[in-house]
Amino acid sequence: MINLLRILFKILRRMIWFGSKYLSIQLKAKTVQGVFLIPTNSVKVNDFISKSLYVDKCFEYDIYQRSINFLKSKKYLSDKGNNTIIDVGINNGVISIGALLAGDFDYSIGFDGCKNHIQSCRRNIVANSLEDKFSVYHAVLSDTKKKVFFENSISDFGQHRVVGRTSKDFQFLFDEDKNIKEEVNSYTLDSLLVPYSEKLRVGNNLLWIDVEGHEGFIFKGASNLLKTNLPCIMELCPYMIKRSGMDHESYIEIIQSHWEQFWILRDYKIVNYPTSVIGNFMQEIDGNGSYSNIILTP
Repeated sequence: MINLLRILFKILRRMIWFGSKYLSIQLKAKTVQGVFLIPTNSVKVNDFISKSLYVDKCFEYDIYQRSINFLKSKKYLSDKGNNTIIDVGINNGVISIGALLAGDFDYSIGFDGCKNHIQSCRRNIVANSLEDKFSVYHAVLSDTKKKVFFENSISDFGQHRVVGRTSKDFQFLFDEDKNIKEEVNSYTLDSLLVPYSEKLRVGNNLLWIDVEGHEGFIFKGASNLLKTNLPCIMELCPYMIKRSGMDHESYIEIIQSHWEQFWILRDYKIVNYPTSVIGNFMQEIDGNGSYSNIILTP
């Protein structure tokens, strides 16, 4: 009976989601990761993250829980607090807000290149009464401070990205070349973390990064942070790496210079490999934009 009610309520939420495309109403998602205010534009384009939060009442929750429990078991994070999450590509704040409400972390430092994402994130921070546990920056991150083109996806708000230099015959799988682009200033992660040096020095830290393949460039601009041997949770997508303008060999070299192991979240267990073979794994999943969530550890 309980399962039937859950199914019926989910169907109802799905109907409300699609119906609200034609109505100017503010949707609010009450989820296991907190309360999230859904922007009207997110409903109109059927944004995946917002839809997941409203209809399914979670987003990447299983990935988050499994990864954090694993890192605690390996003593990379503490069970007793003093953990900070550095959330690059914070979007609407779902990962960090859920992490703080769960008590897994005490503080979040978040970054996103999209102004609308930051505005949405700040509204959600207030909705969950977490103002004193957050620092959020509207900033595009890369390897150096320079001018870059930032692309705003018109169909998937989770796919905004820094535009990489690709060959003229590069095959875009998702029509990304048709998206809106603007020239902006980029910054390095190291430079923006200077005010938090003491906090990061004495605590346990995690880098959670989701930047559509631009990770290699951000890692190059975060050498001081990565010297501290913190773990990293990320989405590994060979296609997006190539689209970012970095070849796989350079990307692999950067990974291997900072982490010795990577862990794959398989269906029933988390499997360990040395980063010396991460290139083989990338070949295994390369094709049609396929990706895998991995954990990097020293």
